[in-house]
Amino acid sequence: MTQNNPKIQGKFYPLQTSEWVNVCKSLTKSQMTVLYYLRSSDPYNNGVKVKASKIAKEIGITKRAVTAAIAVLDEKGYINLEDVEYSG
Repeated sequence: MTQNNPKIQGKFYPLQTSEWVNVCKSLTKSQMTVLYYLRSSDPYNNGVKVKASKIAKEIGITKRAVTAAIAVLDEKGYINLEDVEYSG
């Protein structure tokens, strides 16, 4: 059977089975989705700046859910949240 899928290009986050299992046990679906959105956006852990509204739009959840997930991910040590700029 021939597949018509093009080969995926780009940078890849090196996900290990043990990490996946631990994340599945400790995070909600929204939290996992945000975590792997961030990790795949920055596979070399150089730091990434991204708006919660952009994440929400791309993964199909609310901005409020993204903000809550980021707070939990920071609290549990999955990400290192740096000082955030706010504008009104």
